Amino acid sequence: MTLMVGFGAINTGNNLLYLMLGMMLGLIIVSGIMSESMLRYVRAKRLPVQPMFAGQDSPLEYRISNQKRLVPSFSIEVSEIETKETREFRLGKLTKAQEKAKKKAEAKQSDGAIVDPGIPCCLAAKVAAQTQAVRKGRVRLPKRGLYRYEGIQLATRFPFGFFKKSRRFDQALELLAFPRIVPLPPSLEPGVSPLGAFEHPRKGRGLEYLGMRDYQAGEDWRSIHWKVSARRGTPTVRENQSERARTVTIGVLNALTTGPSKEARECLERAIELAAAMAQEYLSQDYVVGLNTTTASVRPGSGAAQLNQILRALALLPTVESDTGRHFAGTWIGSAVVFQPAQGSASITRQPSLAVYSVDPKGGVTVA
Repeated sequence: MTLMVGFGAINTGNNLLYLMLGMMLGLIIVSGIMSESMLRYVRAKRLPVQPMFAGQDSPLEYRISNQKRLVPSFSIEVSEIETKETREFRLGKLTKAQEKAKKKAEAKQSDGAIVDPGIPCCLAAKVAAQTQAVRKGRVRLPKRGLYRYEGIQLATRFPFGFFKKSRRFDQALELLAFPRIVPLPPSLEPGVSPLGAFEHPRKGRGLEYLGMRDYQAGEDWRSIHWKVSARRGTPTVRENQSERARTVTIGVLNALTTGPSKEARECLERAIELAAAMAQEYLSQDYVVGLNTTTASVRPGSGAAQLNQILRALALLPTVESDTGRHFAGTWIGSAVVFQPAQGSASITRQPSLAVYSVDPKGGVTVA
């Protein structure tokens, strides 16, 4: 528009057009100067990141500081700069036309926010001089795995949107997306035992209560429950449940035949999601849970730290292509259940005690 007004003023010599041209050029210059000043002495720092799950909106927080003495900063966009490998992992390999359309979409703004939900970002409408502001953004990582970012970008279109000025700060970041948590089929819930996969409670040296029984001669008197014995009038012993009876090892067959199809890879992803859901459910009910795959294993344990370790191993679990038989990396402790892709899975060394389930691309489970 400015160029058209300029050509019209030169060709016609109209003073009004020259006046309009001067005003438009002045606005452009003022916009450039003000945009530059908005980012001067402005810094951004990430706050600690919470665990993230694939396919879910996850929060990120940034602390934005304006170190200018008097001038506030307006309309500051904070976004992460992803590596080329992360972009290809997130979006797949795009053609030139797709890449061009993607960049065009990213240039558009909606209420001041970046359109792409896969890029961590937030917006600060105003940061006063010599103050700090904490702003919360969101990101939706499409699938499990590791996402790497090169740094933080600060940008602004203030005041008129004629220019988008940006500054880059090199601050490397890695985000790990845990597998998507899906509902656990009723047949796999604690206490349900198709094929006898999950052992029934039995007495042992654990801490879980199993029952009471009469004291037998020769037993350790320290096992007597004195309050119950006094109430019953006869020596009574408390029996605890064996820890092994509440130990479950979850297996994932992450070995596919060479050149696996898209459906086979989808089956493996659904198997990983079911393994994550099962680990979360059983650990929440105080089971001891371990993980066993063809490339890595996690020894049985309990608590939040154990869940984090299992989810991390599943998030980073690779796809192995092999036409030969595969062995699992770890040992089977307690009850054992294995999830394998319904299509394209490599053969495994079977054991009679393993309960094997085939998982289809939609997450359906059948006994193998």
